[in-house]
Amino acid sequence: MTKGLLLEIKDITIYYPGSFVLPGTSFSISRGENILVTGKNGSGKTSLMKALTGEVSICKGNISRYHKLPLSKNISYISFENLRKILRKQEILEEAEYYSGKEIKPDAFNVFDENRSFSKIFDLNSFKGKKIDNLSSGELRKFQILKALENDPELLILDEPFDGLDSNSVDLLKKFVLDLCCSDIAVILVTHRVDEISGCNFKYLAVNDNKVFEIDNPDILKISDGKTPDLTEFEKFKPDFKKELIAELSNCSVHYGEKKVLENINLQISTGEKWVVKGENGCGKSTLLSLITGDNLQVYSNEVRVFGKKRGFGTTLWEFKKNTGYVSPSLHLKYDKKIEAYKVLISGYFDSVGLYRKPDKIHIDTAKYIFKKFNIDNLFYKSFLSLSYGQQRLVLILRSLIKDPDLIIMDEPCHGLDSFHRKIVLDIVRTICKMPHKSLIYVTHSDLELDFNYDYIFEFIRKKDNLGYYTKTIRV
Repeated sequence: MTKGLLLEIKDITIYYPGSFVLPGTSFSISRGENILVTGKNGSGKTSLMKALTGEVSICKGNISRYHKLPLSKNISYISFENLRKILRKQEILEEAEYYSGKEIKPDAFNVFDENRSFSKIFDLNSFKGKKIDNLSSGELRKFQILKALENDPELLILDEPFDGLDSNSVDLLKKFVLDLCCSDIAVILVTHRVDEISGCNFKYLAVNDNKVFEIDNPDILKISDGKTPDLTEFEKFKPDFKKELIAELSNCSVHYGEKKVLENINLQISTGEKWVVKGENGCGKSTLLSLITGDNLQVYSNEVRVFGKKRGFGTTLWEFKKNTGYVSPSLHLKYDKKIEAYKVLISGYFDSVGLYRKPDKIHIDTAKYIFKKFNIDNLFYKSFLSLSYGQQRLVLILRSLIKDPDLIIMDEPCHGLDSFHRKIVLDIVRTICKMPHKSLIYVTHSDLELDFNYDYIFEFIRKKDNLGYYTKTIRV
């Protein structure tokens, strides 16, 4: 055994049904070594990480392991797919609660030992009183990171760890990662943005054209963007549209037990207005959206009107959704159906997670046109779950728009996207902003994404006593 060696990858090839991935891949990982891996969406980064963790099989070559076993304890892998596993476990516990009549699901705050050093990376007070499946997307990412560190792993893989975190949490995590990079733990950081973290001595791996190669200059890792599709044909205008309230929340509050998530929220959105929603992790942004979409059952105990109608007065959830397009990290997590990518797109016509009816020819033809327009026609018949996270997210964004809705809600749409696909999404948003009859709600932590014309900012601001948030509306 070579002293200090943790993993040695020799000439491996990964097999997925119908394709061979990253043939001839060879590199090594030593104890305490830091590796940065980058590549465009769908290049094979996640496949490579799954080979290291033993989640996928290799059909050629060999991986020699010098770390302790079992793999699940000594290699911690933080990724979107593994976050799905955490939430599936919560669904099983929820079903057990239903049949047993006992409270089984733990509070997220009580999962961790406060005395462990890693528990102090983030302020966990926002976890108090919340079950794991009630956490916001940013809080879920924090939960996942802390959970991965419980076993004191020898290898820690961080796959886009900063997605979903507010700026303060990003700074805290960057500091912690830098500390880890000086420890005996080997760290692999998978990211699209090579300048995301500095001050650490990384070995650089690029994944491109179905190959993995090591380079010295990180600037080479920046992916060339290519040409984005022309979206002018999708600009539509309704000269006779009426300016009216399409979403109205009056003194709305949401509580989970004694935990107040929203309190006395007032918001009015009219036809054609473009809104940006901002605030730190756990402030209630996603809960606010769930009231508008009707996915939160507490909408029935609040005064919420969408398209002039109040929930619970003879109108169904589907009537509210028919004029609304929605994409979010929470929807992405729930959308784990083993169906073809084009069926995911078509499901947007019916607001279903999965496709439970035979699509018409016009639906299929429209899907084919959209896939070709956005240069993803090679994904048309592929299983949605076999796509990379970024490819899945782009399909879900297109799904939210396929029925040409009047209200479009985008909650952190650029999560997991490389620079090229971020440009595509922001081009879509700019196109929406050119249509005076369409309304937009856009949630983000990144001011760099706000490169479009919006009318209002609805911001959650922490109170001085740190007990909750108040909201502020800013006319731009």
